[in-house]
Amino acid sequence: MLHYRHRKPQIHVLSLDPILVADIAGRLHDEPQMKGIEVITPHAGHKVTPDQIDRMARSTTASWVLILDVRSDTLPLLQPAYNKVVGYNRADFNFLCYSLCIADGPATLFQYGSGVEVFALHLARFRLDYSPAAFFYDPFLHYAHDERPRRGLDFDAACFDRLPKRLAKQLGDKAGTISEVRRFFRAAEAASDRRAKVRQARLKILTDMLRRRLAEAFPAEKNRLETFLSKEGFPVPGETLPLHLYPLFFEDWVADLAERAAQARLRDR
Repeated sequence: MLHYRHRKPQIHVLSLDPILVADIAGRLHDEPQMKGIEVITPHAGHKVTPDQIDRMARSTTASWVLILDVRSDTLPLLQPAYNKVVGYNRADFNFLCYSLCIADGPATLFQYGSGVEVFALHLARFRLDYSPAAFFYDPFLHYAHDERPRRGLDFDAACFDRLPKRLAKQLGDKAGTISEVRRFFRAAEAASDRRAKVRQARLKILTDMLRRRLAEAFPAEKNRLETFLSKEGFPVPGETLPLHLYPLFFEDWVADLAERAAQARLRDR
């Protein structure tokens, strides 16, 4: 299989969601460990198309880290492009480059009686399809069955901006659109010299909210709640790929994977 040994300090972000793309790019831009690493995103504007992602597929062979949005609503539209991305990079995954997946959860996640074990098949599927070094479940992408957006080939990007009802309740007076919530938690409006401090304070608000949500959703896991919130992630029974929560430790993971790719390149010379 072909190896791409001339990779550069680049990260590709592949998603149809301009709000998530902006959040990832903003977080990585402010991360000191990412200095000197280029973040490549779709030319979004207000809308990203599957064709744009498809045209980016070949260029992913020059990057150290590939961030793939594999949520259930848009994955069917992106599958042909992702098949190309995986085909080009599979020989280099977890050696010269790394993939990282962000997604919603299983459709049965909030059904009565379901527990965290429902993530096992979900994680196994993405582990086999994309060989991710890390999988991040994003609660802000996960809609209950009766509130799932209906999307087609010409879906409106505004569909991405609706906050799931259960999280609106948890956020209280901080609830708004997805765009507003993401900007709040990454402290986008704060001055650059204060942003890290403001973001840290807001991270505590987010972590406390997620802790309450996890206790409510998975009462059987109450003794292991902090594992969900750790950098190491939650070890789902029956699956080798841990479960992480976006955006907790997301920037740290991306920076670590970029460093691994950089070290692999040096060893491979």
